[in-house]
Amino acid sequence: MSTAATQIAPPTAPDPGDWKTALLELLRVLRSRDLSDSAARSLALASVTRLLADSTPAAAASKDNAPRQTSALALDALRAQLRELQLTQQLRIDYVLDPRSTTTVPTRAATTARRWTTHAITLLCNQMRVSRFHITWYIGATQIVISIRDDGPGELDGQWLHNEIDLGGLPRPHQLDVRCIPRWGTEIAMTHVIGTHSLARSHLPHGHPLTTLNTRERDVLNIVARGEKNKAIAEQLGISENTVRFHVTNILKKLDVGSRQEATAKLFEELH
Repeated sequence: MSTAATQIAPPTAPDPGDWKTALLELLRVLRSRDLSDSAARSLALASVTRLLADSTPAAAASKDNAPRQTSALALDALRAQLRELQLTQQLRIDYVLDPRSTTTVPTRAATTARRWTTHAITLLCNQMRVSRFHITWYIGATQIVISIRDDGPGELDGQWLHNEIDLGGLPRPHQLDVRCIPRWGTEIAMTHVIGTHSLARSHLPHGHPLTTLNTRERDVLNIVARGEKNKAIAEQLGISENTVRFHVTNILKKLDVGSRQEATAKLFEELH
């Protein structure tokens, strides 16, 4: 590892409020053209990216107790969350709320969308020649669709970027599309399913795979479809995480699918 890389480290035991500032400074240094050790630089950038994605401004966090917030306020919170990164990296970021969006959004869903957006933006900052981002949010009754476009060289590894985004936040995006086009830029589209969905056996056609699920399995699948993990499902249904895992395994087997995302897709094919 190069000397320059080994000397880069966050300040020792900073105050909690200083962590984000320290990380942003580290990110600025790591993007310097003077760093020659690409392996060390990539590793450090990945760490900074995840920590930044977990950062939430105090103003936004103070609103997280409310069950819903206006869609405009949700996007304003994203703007505040990215402001320091924007100033430090001298970026231009355009924010657009799709005019077809609903007036309000569940606060928890908006928080998840902000985390994904921040994570994706910091990953795209891994490029040297990127200075502008265009972010569009569509907030519907059952989903949030996030579109991000940059003016970079479009030379990132699309599969790497896809994997990093998919693993960067919990829950994972229900749909994720990444396009890296050399000399044109990169586009990312993420979909987060929100809202409460009801699966009633009486509404299903005869022989539909979902009719094989019992009542508890349908309850679990409804919550899985919102992107919740086993711990949250267990808390909502008053059962253990082991029991949730048992139900999820049965659901996947009965629906003949290999993942929670595929099970969710089967549910939404019927409900929509």
